[in-house]
Amino acid sequence: MKRDLLLIGILAVLNVRSFGEDVDSTELIFNDSIVHTYELQYYVADWDSIMEYNKEDADEIYMPAKMIYRTAGGDSVVLDSIGVRYKGNSSYEMAKNTPKKSFKFHFDEYKDQTFFGCERLNFNNCVLDPSYLREKISYDIARKYMASPRVAYATIMIDTMMIGVYTQVEQVDELFLERNFDNPDGNLYKAGDDGAVLTYEGPNQTTYEALYELKTNKNDKDWSNFVNMLYKLNRSSAGKFVSDMKTCLDLDNCIKHLAWTIVLSHFDSYTGSGRNYYMYDDPKSGRFFIIPWDLNLSFGQYPNNWNMITNSPIAIGNLAERPLNRRILENDSLKTVYLECLKEMIAGRASNESIAAEADRLKGIIDSVVKVEPDTSKFYSYEQFTTNIEGDLVIQSGLSKITILGIKSFPDQRNAALMQQILAGVSNRPAAAGYSGNLLKCAWNVTTSSILIRFAGAPGAQTTQFVLCDSRGRVVGRMTVPDPQQGRIQWKTANIVPGVYSIVMKTGGTSLSERIIITK
Repeated sequence: MKRDLLLIGILAVLNVRSFGEDVDSTELIFNDSIVHTYELQYYVADWDSIMEYNKEDADEIYMPAKMIYRTAGGDSVVLDSIGVRYKGNSSYEMAKNTPKKSFKFHFDEYKDQTFFGCERLNFNNCVLDPSYLREKISYDIARKYMASPRVAYATIMIDTMMIGVYTQVEQVDELFLERNFDNPDGNLYKAGDDGAVLTYEGPNQTTYEALYELKTNKNDKDWSNFVNMLYKLNRSSAGKFVSDMKTCLDLDNCIKHLAWTIVLSHFDSYTGSGRNYYMYDDPKSGRFFIIPWDLNLSFGQYPNNWNMITNSPIAIGNLAERPLNRRILENDSLKTVYLECLKEMIAGRASNESIAAEADRLKGIIDSVVKVEPDTSKFYSYEQFTTNIEGDLVIQSGLSKITILGIKSFPDQRNAALMQQILAGVSNRPAAAGYSGNLLKCAWNVTTSSILIRFAGAPGAQTTQFVLCDSRGRVVGRMTVPDPQQGRIQWKTANIVPGVYSIVMKTGGTSLSERIIITK
C-alpha cells in the first residue's frame, strides 16, 4: 500500500512543471524496451456483456473500472476510476468470440486525472497481424518523417487473468499536439471511417462535417481554414499550385506521408482506402499537416485490389480520386522530391537491414509473453508468430488460402521492386527546358570491369557529377568530370558487387538517371 501511495505521489509530480521545465512523463509508459502490464477490475460481474452493449448499441460509451499498472520494478500505480470501452471495426468483429478485444482507456472520464501525461491510451489486439510487429515498426518509421503516435507493448489482465498481448498506441489529441507542435491550439480533424479523400465539395462546411470529425475547438465550429485549403488543393492552377499551397498546406509533410505509405504498402490510409489519418491546422505555420493513424494493416495487409510488392509508386490506380497525391505527382518538382524521399527511406529507416534488425529486437522483447498468451485469446499459434516475422505465412481461410507477407521478406521484395520502377520511371527523361534526345547512356564492360558513359551536360553547367547508387538507393561511388558539357568516359568499378545499380547525372541544377546491371 505504501508503494502504491508513493508512486501515485510520483505520478502527480511528473504531471506538473519541475524546475521551470515540462517533464514528459509519457516517456515512461512508451518505453519500448519492456512489456507494460495493466490489470482491470470491473465493479460489476457481467462486465463483458455490458461492454459489448456499450460498443454495439450505446454509441461506444465508457464503463468504469479500477486500473492497476504494474511497473518494471514490481511496484504499482492504482487509478480507481477510469473509463474503458471496446474499440475498432474489423479488430472488434474478428475478435467477437474471444476475450481479446481492442480497448480504449479514458483516464479522465470520471475524474480530472491523467496517467503519466496521457488522457487516453489505445490497446490494439493484433488480430490481423501474426507477427505483432506491423503497427510498432510502421509507426516508428513514420516518426522519422512526420508527427506520429508512439507505440509500446502491453499485456492486459482482468481480475488477475491474462487477456493477451497488445500494442499500446498513443492517442492523437490535444496532449499529442502539445508534444509535437509549437502551437497546439489549432483545429484537429479526423477522416471518417467511410473515407474522406480531401476533395472540395463547395463552401458549405456542413458538407464536410459528414466526412470528417473535428476533434478540438469543437465549440468554435470554425472550418473555414480547412475548406479554404481544400479549395486551393483542388482548384489551384498547375502553375500556381506550389505557391498557393505554401500558405495552407505543408507539402513536405504530405510528400513524406505518400512515400511512407508506398514503401510500406500501407493502403488502409489516405493513399488507399481514403481513411485513417488526421489533419492538423497548425497556427504557427498556417499550414495543415497530415498525421497517420491505425497501421495494423501495413506491410501489405490491406490489398486494395493492388499488388503489395509491385504496385507502382507513380502510376497509382486511384489518383483521380486522391487529389493530394495526384497534385504531388503531377508537379515535376514535387515528384522529384517524392522520388528522392522514396530512395532515402529505402536506404534508411525502411531498409531491409533496418527492419530486420528492429524485428529481431522487438521479438526478443515480446517473445516470452506471446508464448504464454492464453489459448482462448490466440488468433495465431506461436509457430505462426515466428514464421511471419521471418517470411511469408500461408494460412487457410475458409476454402481459400491467404498469404500474409513477412516482416523481413516484405522489404526484401518491395524495396527491390520500387527501386527498379523508380529508376525506370526517371530514366533519360528531360529535367528542364532545352533538353532533347538521350542525354545519358550507360553500358557495362565486363572485360574492363568499368561503366562506359556517354553524356551531354546542361548548357553552361560548371560541373557534371555522376553518382552510382545500388538497388536500395545507397551511394556507392561519385565522380566529377573535368569537361561538364559532353563526352564519353570510362568509370572503373573495382570492388563493386554484381547487381542492379543506377547512374545519376547531376548537371546545371537538374538530374537524369539510368539503370545498369553490373556482372562479373
